[in-house]
Amino acid sequence: MASSSSSSRPGWDYDVFLSFRGEDTRKNFTDYLFTALQKAGIRTFRDDDELRIGEEISLQLPKAIQESKISILVFSKGYASSTWCLDELEKILDCRHATGQIVIPVFYDIAPSDIRKQTGSFAEAFDKHEERFKEEMEKVQKWRKALVEAANLSWLDPHSIANGHESKLIQKIVEEVSSQLNTRFLSDDRPLIKRLKTTMISGGGLLDDAEEKQITNTAVREWLAEYKDAVYEADDFLDEIAYEALRQEVEAEAQTFRGQTPKWLIKLGDLQERLDYLVKPSEVRRRSVLTGLINRTGKEPSSPKRPTTSLVDERGVYGRDYDREAILKLLLSDDANEENPGVVPIVGMGGVGKTTLAQLVYNHRRVQEGFDLKAWVCVSEDFSVLKLTKMILEEMTFGMKIMLSGTSYLPPLKYGAQGMSMILVTTRNESVASVMRTVPTRHLKELTEDSCWSLFAKHAFRGENPSAHEELQEIDRAIARKCKGLPLAAVTLGGLLRTKRNVEEWEKLLESNLWDLRKDNILPALRLSYLYLQPHLKQCFAYCAIFPKDYKFKMDELVLLWMAEGFLVHSVDDEMERAGAECFDDLLSRSFFQQSSVYSSSFVMHDLMHDLATHVSGQFCFSSSLGENNSSKATRRTRHLSLVVDTIGGFSSTKLENIREAQHLRTFRTSPHHRIDASMLSCSTSKLKHLRYLDLSESDLVTLPEEVSALLNLQTLILKYCRQLDSLPDLGNLKHLRHLNLEGTKNRKVA
Repeated sequence: MASSSSSSRPGWDYDVFLSFRGEDTRKNFTDYLFTALQKAGIRTFRDDDELRIGEEISLQLPKAIQESKISILVFSKGYASSTWCLDELEKILDCRHATGQIVIPVFYDIAPSDIRKQTGSFAEAFDKHEERFKEEMEKVQKWRKALVEAANLSWLDPHSIANGHESKLIQKIVEEVSSQLNTRFLSDDRPLIKRLKTTMISGGGLLDDAEEKQITNTAVREWLAEYKDAVYEADDFLDEIAYEALRQEVEAEAQTFRGQTPKWLIKLGDLQERLDYLVKPSEVRRRSVLTGLINRTGKEPSSPKRPTTSLVDERGVYGRDYDREAILKLLLSDDANEENPGVVPIVGMGGVGKTTLAQLVYNHRRVQEGFDLKAWVCVSEDFSVLKLTKMILEEMTFGMKIMLSGTSYLPPLKYGAQGMSMILVTTRNESVASVMRTVPTRHLKELTEDSCWSLFAKHAFRGENPSAHEELQEIDRAIARKCKGLPLAAVTLGGLLRTKRNVEEWEKLLESNLWDLRKDNILPALRLSYLYLQPHLKQCFAYCAIFPKDYKFKMDELVLLWMAEGFLVHSVDDEMERAGAECFDDLLSRSFFQQSSVYSSSFVMHDLMHDLATHVSGQFCFSSSLGENNSSKATRRTRHLSLVVDTIGGFSSTKLENIREAQHLRTFRTSPHHRIDASMLSCSTSKLKHLRYLDLSESDLVTLPEEVSALLNLQTLILKYCRQLDSLPDLGNLKHLRHLNLEGTKNRKVA
């Protein structure tokens, strides 16, 4: 006896009893049908070859028939030759009369009329039965009568398997069985759903180790991306079930999946099979792909919180006094002001402290006294002269000193008073500096070994004297040397080790083989800092790849995003908000975020940190401009999407080709100040049943498309400063919506 695994149903132990003549269909059609029923989560009984001998079968089969809700009769040319099958048939029809058991006949390469009239192979079989059972003709007549009754139950057209399309017939059978069972598939306590969720979790313990080993092992990197995608796909599947349940509730439909259950069950089986393959691979594949991966379940304590300030804390800057004075001299000297505006470039590699030096100068007392107005503008990699000029002119109109942090740009500004306008530019590109400069370029070198150690120690031993930890003194110097004079690396690693005082932990970090590995332009120190984060912090940080480079964000904004995506699991909103604030402070204290030098309540990510977030998030987060020259595209794996749209170009069908593959989005946000085409939005949102977060702030929308009301999983809808928005669709069906922001719209309300 064989059966698929599932829970018992009220009143019966099996969903289906599968009756067939073993010799001619056992190893082909019936076996495929049994497998398909299993895959659909239908508990099915069938008898095995071994149990056809002896009296045991006569005891088990009648009981199995009685305990099944549905019996499937697979009639083939050889069916009637088996007296055992004919006895089964008689028992099945008795149950049909007594208990209302559902009987589904399947005619495999035989017409119902051959069975009804007992012609062809059936006639030959009954000639033999009548010869054998001369003294028991009543038994033979019962078999004949049973066959006539079963043939009159004709369910499937015998021509449905013409041309060998057995798969189509099997699909129809599974659909009919599922429909008849009226499966309560949406319940979370269904064993198959539980199993899928368990499998999704079971591979999670390998992720930390895999994220480290994938740096040097291509096979592990491919496994990691495949596993994450499989978990996302499984989560999308569970999402679709919940979405359908909510849709039916909204539309007051019966809580069943009649006619749709097979689709879900078959997909569930496919997903389970994929995850099993990834998490429980064969021994050969395990040895070749997952060699040495270990489950890491230990947790790391949160970092202590630190206060923030709108100004640079000069006490936290080491080894830059000489550079600061040299820049101040260039900005304030009469020689530098011969051209208007004057341009002073600071050039250095990423992480060397160019922005920090610019902040020191920008906030210096002598600059405050020497210039009437100041502005700080970031130049993104997606460069536009018109866009940047507009940003600058929005800050002020004349008499300006401008701090430009980015890659390249000399704005066409001719409005400052002669000898009074200066531009300070930070860039990694020497050629950019040579084109822009009006005074010699200031090349920023790495910190000296002592200065780098002082910076590292300040963050690693915050509030404590490093000499109080004698056991760490040699190790901390060695780690500081590994930072290669880069302040960003020293600060980040110092923040990482702040809560660790165990010598073994410091030695493990010092001896990591990642120090000598430089791939994808990711600083080893930053990569190590990420790998040592707790899993939930890794997830929250990687998600930040959704922001464009140089994007200024607020803590509340990021926490709302994390909440909507389910990264912060708590029962009520205020608990989630507190958990989100703790995650934010943890990442801030480790320098994954930095406070904006312009707005005290805003934060930014260093370019190298953004590169790291983009690297670890893979294809799942996508932030892109829809400019004409941008060739990057979202993929099927993209779940979180942020668009920056040209002010002039807006959305166009050509540009939207970048995102057409992203059909499973959970986050959709656009950069402000841009035109949003309502028809485009309608087309996009109509397919996004997984969407949790939709931000269209500062767009020119007049009407929010009706399709938004069908986004039943939506938790956050932000329409801030959509000045022209004068109507909304009925949002009453959005049962999960917890945050609706209409600030600055004609509705003048925030919910």
